[in-house]
Amino acid sequence: MAYNDGYPAVTAIGGGHGLSVTLRALTSYAGDISGVVSVADDGGSSGRLRKVLGTVPPGDLRKCLVALAPENSLLASLFEYRFHNGELDGHALGNLILTALFERCGDLQIALNEAEKLLSTRGRVLPAAAHPVVLEADTNHGRVKGQTAVMNSGSILHLVMQPANPRVPNEVLSAIRNADQIVIGPGSLFTSVIAASGIPAIAREIAKARILPDSSCAITTDRCLPPVQPIASVIYDLPSCRYSGSTKRKRSSILSRRSRAAAPPRT
Repeated sequence: MAYNDGYPAVTAIGGGHGLSVTLRALTSYAGDISGVVSVADDGGSSGRLRKVLGTVPPGDLRKCLVALAPENSLLASLFEYRFHNGELDGHALGNLILTALFERCGDLQIALNEAEKLLSTRGRVLPAAAHPVVLEADTNHGRVKGQTAVMNSGSILHLVMQPANPRVPNEVLSAIRNADQIVIGPGSLFTSVIAASGIPAIAREIAKARILPDSSCAITTDRCLPPVQPIASVIYDLPSCRYSGSTKRKRSSILSRRSRAAAPPRT
């Protein structure tokens, strides 16, 4: 295990609101922090930018950057500012800034590195894949396509992503491999957790990392998943993404925590 001044290196994987909350919590005790963020979003401002420009959806990346920024940062609050009129109605300013950085830098990770400098973040934000992915699911009511449609569907029988084996940045695999603690989620299992950790290269790296005694996983299930699901089957079956069972609206969480060091000072 490699500790930064006595504090653990932690890699969190997921998307949406859940991952940003996790990253904010990690600033209270972790040394090196890496957030591996889903790039499957196709709704709201992110979906509009993705559709028009073909860009990686910036919304989840933005939320994670802001979560790692210093508290009371004016620039971070501006990243969250949302327009309410005209052609920009619904767009978050941070989404537009990130999209401009993507186009200006010509490389997704370089753009995110520049955003981290702008916001003085306490960690790294890494895209789960180098290009956008599309979720597709077979349900009791037929096939649905896109994260928003999957999120609003009923019981999911089979989930796939397109492309099936997207390219994963080396920084992501390295962050998982070198982590003292791995946190998955919390969030929607299909549209947040699997959208990131179900990518084959990431799933394989997680499976290898789980043999370490100090690894940690947090998962929150969907109404689409059976109410009780062993954590091992969730992790080790990530590449297949096949589930069936009850559609009861019951949520459960499975959490294993390692002992925490005292919080390092924020900078």
